[in-house]
Order: sequence, then C-alpha cells, then structure tokens
Amino acid sequence: MNKSNWIKILAIACLVVWLVALSLANLLDKRTPAKLMSVETRWSNLNAEQTRLETATKTLSKANLESARKLISIYEQQNLFSRAQSLAEKILQLAGDDSLSDLENLATVERQNGDYKKCLLTLEQIAKLDQSDSPKSARDQINLGTVHYLNGLSMETVEERKLSFQKARDCFTAAERLIPTDSRKMADLIALKENRVLNDRELKKLEQN
Repeated sequence: MNKSNWIKILAIACLVVWLVALSLANLLDKRTPAKLMSVETRWSNLNAEQTRLETATKTLSKANLESARKLISIYEQQNLFSRAQSLAEKILQLAGDDSLSDLENLATVERQNGDYKKCLLTLEQIAKLDQSDSPKSARDQINLGTVHYLNGLSMETVEERKLSFQKARDCFTAAERLIPTDSRKMADLIALKENRVLNDRELKKLEQN
C-alpha cells in the first residue's frame, strides 16, 4: 500500500473518531437534564429579594411604588397575605383611588387573606371604573359573585349565608347578561358557569330547610 493510501485511511479514521466523539457528547448532553434550582436556593433567593425590597420601600413614596408592588408579589408567594394587604392599601393611598391595577392587586390580596367584606368594597370600586366597558363589567360581576359566595361560606348564621348566596346569584345573573353566548371570553364563561353551580347548590340547600 503506497503512502497516499495510508494518508487517506488515517484521515478517514480520524473523521470517524471525531464523529463518534461528537455523537457521544450529544447523547450525554441529552441524557443529562438541565440543572434545576433547588427548593432551598429558590427560597433563599426569595428571602434575599424580600429583604432588598423591604429596605428599598422602608419609606414609601411615589418614587418607589414599583418596588413596593414587586414586594406584594413576594409576600403572596410566601403566603404573607396580611403584609401584602397592608402594603397594597398604602400603595393605593399614594397612587389614588382611580388606579385600577392597584385596586385589582388589593382585591386579590384581600380575597387571599379571607377579608371578604373589604374585598367586596374594593371590587365595587373597580366595577364603577369599568362600568362603560361591558366585557370588563362582566368579569367584575363574576368576581363580585365569587366573593359573595366565599363570604357566604364563612358566615355563621343561616340568614347571613343565604343573603350572601342571593347576592352572588344576582351578580352571576348580571354577568350572564353582559357576556354574549358566542363570546370569546371562554375563561369568563367557564368561571361564571362553575361558580354559579356551586353557589346555586348552597342556596338550594338553605332554601329547602
């Protein structure tokens, strides 16, 4: 075999070895999952971010409202709903009662905190701001109905529960009139139907007694 053929064989062998090595590297890469953040690391990062934002918003002002809004999200993730509600109330005082996004944030944490009476008041404020927009008004009525239902579940007396469930039914009926049957707001329709079924079931129990 002449020298030229040996060079060709050597070159082909090197190419084959390189391709095999590349295939093994790709296979190893596919079999090795991406490194996931551990639960401990996640909570550590969350705590660090909470400390940073609390320091940044120690004296709340219009200049650091965005940091305060981020802090509300951190509190929610940590199930610190009382802190979130207190901060959301302070933010609204600075932002103004017509700040729709801050009202919505406040209503969310009030519901999470189980403060349904305050949540209903906040949702009514939101409904007033949205009254010229039918799709938003429908969503507001669904939210009001849902919180009336939750409030009813928390009431002690039969009459209080019944009244809350009746108010929820009225809100769901109002929402139904505002959402066309061919609406693209499928999430709203699903929420309306599911929550109405739950509420009607509780109301029926009370009315039968």
